[in-house]
Amino acid sequence: MSEEDKRRRRVLRLFGDEVCGRTSWDEPPELHRLHMRDDRPSLQLVPVPLGLWAGARPPEVLAFVATAMWRFGLRAARGGDLYGMAFLWEGWGVDPEPGFDEQRVAQLSAEHALHSHPQRVEVRCLMAVDRYGVTYTVEHERTGVRPLRQLAVPPETDPVLTGAVVDALDSMVEQLFDIKLPERVVPERWQERLR
Repeated sequence: MSEEDKRRRRVLRLFGDEVCGRTSWDEPPELHRLHMRDDRPSLQLVPVPLGLWAGARPPEVLAFVATAMWRFGLRAARGGDLYGMAFLWEGWGVDPEPGFDEQRVAQLSAEHALHSHPQRVEVRCLMAVDRYGVTYTVEHERTGVRPLRQLAVPPETDPVLTGAVVDALDSMVEQLFDIKLPERVVPERWQERLR
């Protein structure tokens, strides 16, 4: 296993511990900086006022924060241990049981209507984008013990994770590291369903 793969597994383990280790639910969203020191990941909370989360949907707040980062020219310290940005929130997911239709779930997600899916489950999600464009996502079902889903998706992999949360995290990472991440493209097999 490559060092890169080991780092990704460590990030997923940290995220799994974070989402599964919390005992309270109905918590406000949280924005975090993802740090990597000596190949050990850690999360550091970014103090976003609670009033912002209450005033708009979380993806809209993330977009606002990303825009503010661009406007004020925030950059990561050169040689520092900042590795990416992460977002923790609660919402709806779909349990991938028999009959799971990935395209229909993507469509409902794009329409902000997962709450209407008959196989919906309440989930806590932690998603991050690192300085190399790898997207991490961990979902934990409210009634579950282990994560429902854990992924570390390099930018060249299909399916590519897309959406407002990922777009905002990409924007933050691009600003902090003064880089251009690869463009995310909705997989062709989903495009027709999402129109």
